[in-house]
Amino acid sequence: MCISRVSSFLLLFLGLTACVEPITFDQEEAASYLVVDGLILPGTSPLSVRLTRSSAFGTFRQPVTGAQLMLYDEAGQYECYEEVETEPGLYHLQPALITVETGSGYFIEIILKDESVYRSMLEIVPPLLSPDSLSYDITTEVVTDPTGAVQERNFINMYVHSPLPSTSEAVYLRWQVSEAYSFMDLTCHPLDNSETCYFDKGISEPQNLLLFSNEDTDAHYLTKFPLISQVLFPTLEYEGRHYFNVHQYAITQQAFQYWKDVEQVLSIGGTLFDPPPAGIQGNIYNTADDSELVLGYVGAASVDTIRFFTLPTDIRPYFNFRDFCLGKTFGAPHGDDPVGCCFCNLLEVNDQPIARPAYWGQD
Repeated sequence: MCISRVSSFLLLFLGLTACVEPITFDQEEAASYLVVDGLILPGTSPLSVRLTRSSAFGTFRQPVTGAQLMLYDEAGQYECYEEVETEPGLYHLQPALITVETGSGYFIEIILKDESVYRSMLEIVPPLLSPDSLSYDITTEVVTDPTGAVQERNFINMYVHSPLPSTSEAVYLRWQVSEAYSFMDLTCHPLDNSETCYFDKGISEPQNLLLFSNEDTDAHYLTKFPLISQVLFPTLEYEGRHYFNVHQYAITQQAFQYWKDVEQVLSIGGTLFDPPPAGIQGNIYNTADDSELVLGYVGAASVDTIRFFTLPTDIRPYFNFRDFCLGKTFGAPHGDDPVGCCFCNLLEVNDQPIARPAYWGQD
């Protein structure tokens, strides 16, 4: 058993979240459902699990703190997660005793403060399947905005190309796309030096689950599988390098079926962690009461990441691109320019400022 400890690791957790609206209700009378969200990956990279409780109305998720979490391998060895001080409900593990390997099985055990015990079903880590390449195009489409006005919009569409097993072995894939971009500010003063800032946009279209199985095809290559299609707005995120990072996960058949069920719920307007009847039982169970509904999934997967970037010169030919900073000359910026044009650390954007990523400029 682990002694609950708290650490101050800062994590970028690629989890799926739901937008919620607060309502008032009697929490003591309402049922709630434990939600467990995590992933077990090969190697000794940090692993994360998020514990929350979803209300009976599906309107909010409350962090579950003070729990004990252990990662187990098939031999019975285990290591303890530590709760992240800065993010209640998030638990982190830097494996030291256990090296997660493809072809081996793992599960987690959770002990809550009331001493109830939960476990995930054993999952075998699938073999790695790496994508070959990415491609994209830019198209112009006619769309109707929320006011009913018809407008032309430019879309950037991204595709992945990947080999498939040459045998009859079934493969199950899932993708997530994250984005990051840079912005170089202007030199607005004789003693000023131009600075480049970096921003993380997080997961693109997280409610759009990207799933594929070769169960119904004998093809040995996956060509131009569509990943994202998003409107190109002439904003500062395309004023420098804009990276698209594609994470290709090889997942288990059980995880694939779970995400297909989630996809069906999302298609009718639900969310990932709705209460019954929409709520979907994942692979977590209460060891004393397996009839309890537990939401979420802790899967085992292999992952490879492939990326590409666009430059302003790639985007501008396709539409009338307006520079975010109009000045572009030494001295004070244009009167309409934000102060961030001179000091990019003062930019008012919705995206997370980050340090320069290690992969930046390595292409």
